[in-house]
Amino acid sequence: MKLNKKILIGLPRISRPLPKKLREWAEKTRFIVEITESLPQEAARSILVSKMHNENYDAIFFIDSDMEPEIIDLDKTIKHFYETQLPVISCLTSTRGPHHKLLLFKKNENISYPELDENMYRKDHTIPVYAIGFGGCLIRREVFDKIGLPWFRTNWDYDIPETGERRLIGGTGMGADFFFSLRCNAENIPMHIDCGKILHHKELTPSTHFYGRLYPDEYKMRELEKLTGVG
Repeated sequence: MKLNKKILIGLPRISRPLPKKLREWAEKTRFIVEITESLPQEAARSILVSKMHNENYDAIFFIDSDMEPEIIDLDKTIKHFYETQLPVISCLTSTRGPHHKLLLFKKNENISYPELDENMYRKDHTIPVYAIGFGGCLIRREVFDKIGLPWFRTNWDYDIPETGERRLIGGTGMGADFFFSLRCNAENIPMHIDCGKILHHKELTPSTHFYGRLYPDEYKMRELEKLTGVG
């Protein structure tokens, strides 16, 4: 079976137009792109995963509607991710806004809650992480079978087991992707990020700056090396 029959592209679209390069890719890719329109993210993603199951795909590649595939070849990236046989593997992305941080999470030493650590970055390496985002992420079908429903949840209370502290997840915090990551951790399903595959956000305004540079220059590999001091 051809690879484009094994991987479904899931694109949960919100109200604004797709970035130019993402739209161009979606129109020409050899993969089937399924788009949901203006739905809550947990509903949109659940619909897309159900389509993956119902049409017997092996995996789904989630890509968010505010991502701009300028640096990487997405078709080649998706093929590579599938061939790794890893259950969950994501592109390297970052937070939005004027103070971008690489989304690299490790387990907090004291509590069951992810800790952001940009120094985990290793040039062109695939590294294990404690949580992933859905900016550009391939997930194999058996992962959803193992963790069971609900696959995703947003705006939910999380009780940290070690302290009993309750945190509201959602809004400006982490939502469906964080919930999914915790479910994977509970089932001992490894998650990885490929530091060589950078997929950055398309900012909502061209006035956003980062360390004196206009978007998207800050995401190029040489800039990442300067920012993290590793490589």
